[in-house]
Amino acid sequence: ELSEHGKVWPSAFVTMENPEQMLGDHQLRKELRRACESLDPVSREVMRRCFVEGETVSQVARELGYCRCHISRLKTKALRFLREFLDEQSSP
Repeated sequence: ELSEHGKVWPSAFVTMENPEQMLGDHQLRKELRRACESLDPVSREVMRRCFVEGETVSQVARELGYCRCHISRLKTKALRFLREFLDEQSSP
């Protein structure tokens, strides 16, 4: 799975209404998982805590021992990377 904690990213990115959409959702999750594995360990942990565990940036910063601004920058940078990675995968 995506994280060493046995959790997976939520599949709420795409609503599953038909088989084609389900296949697309599966592909999206597969690509997202691959992209997340490319993140550095701290950024991956930030993303997991924010998007899987539902923690706030402040909570993550406090628990990991970083300032809130640093965690916010890591999250923003990771989101940008994931967006670009997925865009590249969908381009012909």
